[in-house]
Amino acid sequence: LEKATGHDSDELTAKREKVLFEKQETEAGLAGATATLASLEELSFADWKLASVELDSTLKRISEINELLDSLSREREAADKGVTAIAAELKTLLEGLQSQKTAENSLKEALDRKMAENKFEDISAMNELVVSESELSHREKEINGYIQAMATNETQLTQARADAKGKELVDVAALQELCHQQQLEVDSIRKQENAVSNRLGTNRDKRASILARRDELERTQKEYSICDRLYKLVRGTTGNGKITLEQYIQAAGFDGIIAAANRRLIPMSAGQFELYRQEDTLGKKSNNFLDLEVLDNSTGHRRPVGNLSGGESFKASMSLALGLSDTVSSNLGGIQMDALFIDEGFGTLDRKSIDSAMDILVNLSGANKLVGVISHREELVENIPQQIHVAKTKAGSEISIETGI
Repeated sequence: LEKATGHDSDELTAKREKVLFEKQETEAGLAGATATLASLEELSFADWKLASVELDSTLKRISEINELLDSLSREREAADKGVTAIAAELKTLLEGLQSQKTAENSLKEALDRKMAENKFEDISAMNELVVSESELSHREKEINGYIQAMATNETQLTQARADAKGKELVDVAALQELCHQQQLEVDSIRKQENAVSNRLGTNRDKRASILARRDELERTQKEYSICDRLYKLVRGTTGNGKITLEQYIQAAGFDGIIAAANRRLIPMSAGQFELYRQEDTLGKKSNNFLDLEVLDNSTGHRRPVGNLSGGESFKASMSLALGLSDTVSSNLGGIQMDALFIDEGFGTLDRKSIDSAMDILVNLSGANKLVGVISHREELVENIPQQIHVAKTKAGSEISIETGI
């Protein structure tokens, strides 16, 4: 209220100062107009016409000044009335402010007495316990409801005591627990019954389906037995040999190649060596049924081909290559392997072995086969009429051809 009253007082003071300033300006204008009028009276004109014109102009100005004075007078009166009204309003506000200050002091004294009576240290301690009217009303309703409920409970308790007089006390919690356990057992038995019933229904359906398809099952079992025997036979799991169909076919084909190779190796080794496939590895984990061994006719014993010397290994390898060529040509009618290239391999042969190998190669070349030998051995160079020489130079390799003609 003090803030509002001070604001209104400042506003009224500003208005009053504005009106006084306008009044002073009006009085100054009036004084200037009066002085102008007096000066005009002292003027002299050349003729009446000029004086009349000036008179009319002066009268017009006087009329304007009078109108301005009337307007300022009315504004002054209005301002005076406004100042009076504002002063009256300010007086009323000041009286109200004084009355409110008196009431405030009275309320503050009453508040201090209440705080002292309730032993509050300060106003903040009291504010912590202050509640709104709505909350206070809600709390009162809760208290009244509690009192009413307590009265109802006391009445019901009294009636219950009267009803229980002469009766035996029963442990309700134990009975409820017993009922709960029995209900759990009932639920469990019902679930088991439902499960058994569902299983019986499912099994009946399955049994009916099985009986309906018994003939189909028997036919399928017979077919499965035949397929299983064929599968085990192909997989090589029917006996102790444990050789698969693929391995059997490979072994049979390899035996044909070995037979063709021996037709080359026996004359090449002067009847000393023959190649054989190891057959005692069937059924073993290693299953090296394609490994080779060589029969030494001089001793009558077999040994692995890895024990052959360099020259012997060369003869065996060339025999296998020629045997493979012969087998392919005989099995795939019309296909001829007309070329054979031998890269080195002669370095470990003695003179006799080289001559024997050359005789075989010459015989091959005379049977419409092209035999190419790549070697650095001079003995071979002497026995081969057609030659291609590769010489290394600084500018690169150079080739020269000898046709032997």
